[in-house]
Amino acid sequence: MQSANRILPQSTTAELEKALVGFYKRNIKSSHKHLINPRTAERIASNIEDVDKYPIIEKDPGPGVLTRALLNAGSKQIFALESNPKFLPMLKKLENLSDGRLKAYHSDINKLDLIPLNREYTPPVCRSSDILSDIKPKEWNDDIVGRIIGVANNAMAHRFTISYLIRLIEKSGLHRWGRWEHIAYYTEKTARVLYAQIGTPIYGRITVLSNILCDITTLSKDHIDDFYPKGTLIKGNSMELICLTAKKNCDISAEAIKFLDPILQQVFAARRQPLLNRLESIAPGSYAILDKLNIPPRKSAVEMSTMEFVELVEEFSTWDGRMSLFENLL
Repeated sequence: MQSANRILPQSTTAELEKALVGFYKRNIKSSHKHLINPRTAERIASNIEDVDKYPIIEKDPGPGVLTRALLNAGSKQIFALESNPKFLPMLKKLENLSDGRLKAYHSDINKLDLIPLNREYTPPVCRSSDILSDIKPKEWNDDIVGRIIGVANNAMAHRFTISYLIRLIEKSGLHRWGRWEHIAYYTEKTARVLYAQIGTPIYGRITVLSNILCDITTLSKDHIDDFYPKGTLIKGNSMELICLTAKKNCDISAEAIKFLDPILQQVFAARRQPLLNRLESIAPGSYAILDKLNIPPRKSAVEMSTMEFVELVEEFSTWDGRMSLFENLL
């Protein structure tokens, strides 16, 4: 048997662009983008700390450029979840060369665990338990279980990130095994949402959720030409590689965290309206909470800091009328 650390050859960017004609949707905006510059992929893989220590779930690896780079950097366990069946032959071929370190699945990471456990399913719908059967769960306060790596599709980036954050709150899906680190390329516009300042037009639900639940780090900025397919629909000339590391403790109680996203959805649905109006519409009497926290009645969601939202949901979690929030939203 050949060494598990053998180097897997990469195609050049030009060779990949020629080979990938016809693999993508005509609507570039709705197409997944893939990293196709081998040098960039190798640099990213070599800079990921302890790449050989943790299992990796790769979201829509496409032609497998980053997959090869991760294998060459020493990764010992990669689960490639590819939603586009056109790429599966490429990934299966790579799987056969990986000495058991790569397993490729026809699966959409956004559709993991969307069916009851006793129901049959058809790919790309899949169960995480079928993929991670050999992974040992960890306690939440232990080290991370592994990493989720990929490119956040332009049209679906918010859904991809929200799905990760909601499952963090619920400790469901992949997070039944423990904390997963989330490393993804975002467009400049979407990346700015994660770092948005209070009062700015892009400050919103994702900003608050991600900053309460995760530590956020920018790992790299890479030119848009390193990705395929190319197009002019994405603003900016770079993609940003962002790491979201789920916090062991996020300064919010287990009871209060249940109220976090329902409240954020409601108040950011009309982001400039007074917080009082938004909350009273679904939880009559909640003005008492705002009064207790000395939150001005005309204050809007975009003027609230993450810590103010934490204080708000903590008060909601002990308020007598708290269940009316869920009753009115369901």
